[in-house]
Amino acid sequence: MSSNFNPVFSDNCNSFEELRRSGAVYVDKTDLIADLLNHAARGYQIARPEGFGKSLFVGTLKTFFTKGLEPFAGLKISSIELRKDLKPTPVVHLDLARISNFETAEEFRSSFYQYIQHELARLELRGQDGARIDVNRCFEEDPRYPNFALDFLLDKLPYDSLVLLVDNFDAPINAAKGRSEELQRRIFGVIEGFFIILKDQSCFLLEIVTGTRVFRDLVGDSIHYFIHSIPTCVLWDLTCSRDGHVLLSFSEEEIAEYFASPLEHTARALNCSRSAVMDKLRLCCPRYVQQDSRRWLTNADTEELTPEYRPQDVLNFFADHAGSLSRASAQLPPVQVLGSGDY
Repeated sequence: MSSNFNPVFSDNCNSFEELRRSGAVYVDKTDLIADLLNHAARGYQIARPEGFGKSLFVGTLKTFFTKGLEPFAGLKISSIELRKDLKPTPVVHLDLARISNFETAEEFRSSFYQYIQHELARLELRGQDGARIDVNRCFEEDPRYPNFALDFLLDKLPYDSLVLLVDNFDAPINAAKGRSEELQRRIFGVIEGFFIILKDQSCFLLEIVTGTRVFRDLVGDSIHYFIHSIPTCVLWDLTCSRDGHVLLSFSEEEIAEYFASPLEHTARALNCSRSAVMDKLRLCCPRYVQQDSRRWLTNADTEELTPEYRPQDVLNFFADHAGSLSRASAQLPPVQVLGSGDY
């Protein structure tokens, strides 16, 4: 019998449907997604380090808006009443990690708008008058100014007719780090310009932006507040909220409920109880608490809060508990505070 139990289909599986089909462990947070969707806000941003499931969260939303509730049968969201306007809607899904290999700002700008053009063209969009929009023609009329073409195209679309999902928005900026300050500034400018275009558009039913940070990052000597610097671009910041924290982390109660089989398997392999396995998991997996957006947390504060776990750490423990234990210290790792925007 294998000493380890692999509860995941793939370490990088960001497809909700693929994960469900594989029979992998899926922690049902869809009630929280329903709460988010039922909220009146149009846009959200959320920042977390790698391994918190941001891309799976985006993939889950994409499945909901492209296929409705059918793939969610048996999950919590299927029994929750949703807003009447939440129906299958065309999705523009941009993963900016896919265009993070570039040498110059001009090369990035070209790749960025070609990516957007491709994603819009595959949707077969129609304007407010019902006529089909030739996306490629819009962009080809003046290739020098794809930002103007995008703005013009979005203006033609009906109200609430698209969903925008932007994953890893800061990946290109991270890729430019350490190369030149000027390159960073120019990459930042391209992405910021894209959000400026979006700020006055009414065609988006929902906008979700994820990254490793809410971009309160230093670019050279200047602090750019990115989305917050655009007054009319309202994206609700989930990063420092309790809801955003529990949406992308695992509690010990959830581990006990959803990982019952891996817990049992690991207990047999280690010849110990399930509670002893949880003790070992605590040694191997850092715990996190959410920074209160209203104040800075002290060490005493973190002890009063209920810490949660990064999903990838939990998956790695059950996939290779022996390796995890060999790397663990004899003492519990300190509780880490999330929410400062600096990861």
